[in-house]
Amino acid sequence: MISELLHIRLSEAIQLLDGYGGGERTKFIKTKRENAKRIKIPGSREPRQRHIDYLEGRGYNFDYLSDKYQLHYTNGLDVGWEHRVVLPIYYNHQVVSYQARDITGKSSIRYRSATPEESLIHYKEVIFGLDDWQGSVCGIVEGAYDVFRMGAGVGTGFGSALTASQINKLAERFQKVIFLFDPTDPNAWSKSGEHVAELRCMGVEAERIKWNGGDPDELGFKDCRILKHEAGIK
Repeated sequence: MISELLHIRLSEAIQLLDGYGGGERTKFIKTKRENAKRIKIPGSREPRQRHIDYLEGRGYNFDYLSDKYQLHYTNGLDVGWEHRVVLPIYYNHQVVSYQARDITGKSSIRYRSATPEESLIHYKEVIFGLDDWQGSVCGIVEGAYDVFRMGAGVGTGFGSALTASQINKLAERFQKVIFLFDPTDPNAWSKSGEHVAELRCMGVEAERIKWNGGDPDELGFKDCRILKHEAGIK
């Protein structure tokens, strides 16, 4: 199953299949769908109090996060994208796609991402979070909120299973790649080992870090900074 291969949620796998398989969810037809000519991000830059409460409730500085990542916010009128925080996905300093997080806890689709037709470049073809990083060493985490928590020098391929395109982009740019996937998740830990082997075969120094904890987004900012420093991401 695609969700198992890519280690993403079933709802995300269905969206991916719809994007590449002409709407047929029982097959994965590798027919490239044409990307968008321009992007329209759902919602607006104007948050409601519920958006502020959601992010601050998770321990984030709302103003900093909203400004740094140019977050958008949806309400009940944004059909299909209701009540979400929307992250524009930048690659080479250009918005190429987007992903939205439900803030109600009631949606069956917690994360919803733009399809290929809604993207300049599909989100599973890029690494997010490293545009402003000048170092030769980078960390890779599983999701955007892990990037928010970890800060500079850390990116994500949106899920623990990176595509060939994402692995190639890492190999082209970095001398060393350090995977900081959730060590308590057997699937994520296994995928990090596979990616380490792939990158080493391409001549890139790669390793995975295990620590006493779970998902980086569940750690405090201080612990994340310590973990990043100990991993060698200065």
